[in-house]
Amino acid sequence: METGLFALPWVPVNIGGSDLLAKAWFGDTQYRVLLSDLNTVWDEEMTAGDIQSRAQARTYNTAAI
Repeated sequence: METGLFALPWVPVNIGGSDLLAKAWFGDTQYRVLLSDLNTVWDEEMTAGDIQSRAQARTYNTAAI
């Protein structure tokens, strides 16, 4: 994954009026996303289990509303 992600080019994106650079790698059971404003890099990596846990937590929170 590391080699694949770092070989990818940065892509300009605008999120909520903020200009950022992004790159993402998606595998069969995980993903990793990097976002940067050229001062900071934000990183998120999740496996299939992490994604399932997040989805269940959000479903629970939505049901409570």
